Amino acid sequence: MLKSATFKFTTYTFTSMRKSGFAALIAILITVASVNAQGRYEKAVGFNGNISSMITTLDGGFAICGTSDSDSGNVVVARYNSSGSRLWMKEIGTITAEYAHDITQTSEGGYVVTGKRGYWQFKMLAIKFDSTGNLLWSREFNSSSFDRANGVCATTDGGVVIAGRTYDGISTLAVAFKLSATGAPMWSRSISGFDDGGYSIIRSSDGKFVMTGMTSQGASLNIGVVKFDSSTVYWSVSIGGSSQESTGINHQLMQTQDGGYVISGNTSTQSGDYYISKLSSSGTFLWSRSFGTSATEFATSISALGNDVFVTGYTQSGISPSIFYSPCLFRMDGSGVLLWSYQYGSSSSNVPASITRLPSGQLMVGGRFSNGTFSSKAALSNFDLSGNACKQQATFGSTINLTNIFSMVVSSSTATIFMSNSLLNITNGGAETISCSCGSGVPFTITSTQSTICYGSNAVISYPFQSGFWYTLYRNGSFVSTTNSSYFVINKGGNYYVIQNGGCGLDTSNTIHVNVNSLPSAAITALGKTKVCAGQSVSLSATSTLGMSYQWLKKWRNNF
Repeated sequence: MLKSATFKFTTYTFTSMRKSGFAALIAILITVASVNAQGRYEKAVGFNGNISSMITTLDGGFAICGTSDSDSGNVVVARYNSSGSRLWMKEIGTITAEYAHDITQTSEGGYVVTGKRGYWQFKMLAIKFDSTGNLLWSREFNSSSFDRANGVCATTDGGVVIAGRTYDGISTLAVAFKLSATGAPMWSRSISGFDDGGYSIIRSSDGKFVMTGMTSQGASLNIGVVKFDSSTVYWSVSIGGSSQESTGINHQLMQTQDGGYVISGNTSTQSGDYYISKLSSSGTFLWSRSFGTSATEFATSISALGNDVFVTGYTQSGISPSIFYSPCLFRMDGSGVLLWSYQYGSSSSNVPASITRLPSGQLMVGGRFSNGTFSSKAALSNFDLSGNACKQQATFGSTINLTNIFSMVVSSSTATIFMSNSLLNITNGGAETISCSCGSGVPFTITSTQSTICYGSNAVISYPFQSGFWYTLYRNGSFVSTTNSSYFVINKGGNYYVIQNGGCGLDTSNTIHVNVNSLPSAAITALGKTKVCAGQSVSLSATSTLGMSYQWLKKWRNNF
C-alpha cells in the first residue's frame, strides 16, 4: 500500500497589488467583446506572452492559461463564454518568474493552474481560482531544485491530480500527487522510467489516470505512457522507433469515445514531422502516423470529437534569424485516416500551443503571434470543424504509417514532496484587440447620428473602430469612399452599409436608411387685385403643409 507523503506547511497571505508595466482593464473591452461573438476571428487577448493551455468549460465556453512577459514571467488565467467574449482575466505572480503549463476545471466550477516558479532552479506551482476569477489558494511543491508541475486533471470529488518532475540528486523522476478541493495533500507517488518527468495527464473514463512523458526504454528516445492510480500501475508502454519521438505538456493526450488514448507529438523523420499514435483502453498499440512536409513540423496540442482528433501545431522554415512559422491544423478519424489538413499563413501568423473543441462546433486555438503588428502578444483564433478560418488556407503534407512499440518497465513508490503556501500578487488583464475577422456572422454594427436630416445638413455614420483596419462605405450598393478612421460624414439619403477589412478577411455591417428632407416650396396667391390704391388692401395666402411654419416678409420695390 502507498504510504502518506511528507509535506511541510508554512503560513501565507496574498494581496491585490497592481504590478508595474501591466495595463489595467479598460472600457474598450465592451466594444471588443461584441465584435468577437461567433464567426471566424483572430485576436490578441490582452497580454504580451503565450497561451500555453486551454480547456472547454462545463458551461460550453473555454478557459486559458499562459505566461506573460511581465516581471520575467507571470501566470495569466482567463475565462470566455461560448461566443468568445471574455468574462474575466487575471495575472498573478511576483518579481520572481512564474510560468503556467496546464489548466483544468474542477468539479465545483473552479480552475486550477499548474506550472513552475523560479529562474534556474524551479519549484512546482499550483494555483486555484473560483469560477469568477477570485484567487482561492496557491501552493509551492518541491523535493529538489529542478521541479516543475506540468499536467493537471480534475477528480470527481473537487480535487486535482498533478503530474510533474522531481530530481533525487541522481536521476529525474515522474511524480503524480493529489490535492483536495482546498489544496490539501491527499497522496503522492513517483514513477520511474521517464527521462524528464510526467508531461500530460488525464483522468480516464474508469477513474484511473494516464500520463505521458519521455523514455529511453525503446529503440531511441521515445514516448512513454503509463496508467495508474494511487496504489497501482496497470500498464506502461514506449511508443516509437529508431528515430526519436517526443511529446509535450500542452494537452497532447486525449481519450476518445471508444475508450482508446491518442497521443500527439513529433518524430525526427523527414527533418521533423507530426507524430500521432493511438492505444486501446488496455494499452494495446493500435496505430501510429507520421505526417508532414520536408520542412520541420511541431505538434503542440490535441482535441477529440468522438473518435476523431484535431491536432494543431506549426511548420518552421528558414534559417536564423529569418525563421518563419506557419500555423497548421489537421483532423484524423479513429483509424488514423487523415480527413483534412491545412496550413495558414499571413503577415500576422501565430504559433499555436493549445487547442480545445467547443460544443457549439468551434475549435479554439491559443498561442503567440510570431510577427506582424501584434508580434509577441498572446493570440487566440477560432476555426470551424472543417478547418475554415479567417486566413487563407492551403492543404499540405503526406502520411506515413509506423508500427514500432516497446514495453516500458516502471516502478513506483511514495514520493516525498514538501509543500508551502506562496505569496502572489494579482491584477486584472489588459484589453483585447481583434487582429482579423471575417464574415460568417461576425457582428459589425454601424449607427447614424440621425435617421432624418434636412437638405444641406450632414449626418455621421460610426462603428466599433479597430486601429489598422480599413472601412469602405456603400450607398444603395454603390461605392462611396474608403477610410481608416472611425466614421463617415454623409449628406445624401439612401441605404448605407460598411465593409470592414482586417487584412485577412472582410466583415459586412448591417444596413441603415437615412432620409434627407428636401427644401420646402412656398407659393402665395392674392385674393383680388394685386394693384391697389392707397388705403386699400388685398389678402394673400400660402399653400399650407402639415408640420411647417411660415414667416411673412415684405419686399420693398421702388416704382419710378
